Amino acid sequence: MAMFVPILSAVSTVVGSVMQSGQQQAAAQAQANASYYNAAVAQQNANAAMQAAQANKLQQDRENRARLETVRSKYLGSGIELEGTPLMVLWEETSQMALESDKILHQGKVQSANYQNQANLERYQGDVALSAGNQQASGTLLGGIFSGVSGVGRALYSGS
Repeated sequence: MAMFVPILSAVSTVVGSVMQSGQQQAAAQAQANASYYNAAVAQQNANAAMQAAQANKLQQDRENRARLETVRSKYLGSGIELEGTPLMVLWEETSQMALESDKILHQGKVQSANYQNQANLERYQGDVALSAGNQQASGTLLGGIFSGVSGVGRALYSGS
């Protein structure tokens, strides 16, 4: 009967460490799942930002073409030839419009890249949470096993 108590104590220590280890892994998995979900949302935002920028650029290009056509028709309607200074003015206007359009796309690319970076960071945090949780759970499990085995060893040594 004297040997039964230390063995029972050792078994309960090991069982407790197994349960705690499982809880640590579950908590790590939950944290990782939250990070992976946030990464998926950030990735969707990156895609949406790029699509919005492309759509806005197309809209700006349409507006630019309409404005240029209006300017050109006003020049021609007033009898001004599209050569020399009027042509230079029209060329400058075209360049500015193209710059505006490119700026819209660039801003969308920057916003998309920011969301992509956020998604990468969230994925990394999820991976780190899993790794840390597994290490913590392994440490708890090994500590419990060591404690249980040493308790049995002490009981056996003292019982001899």
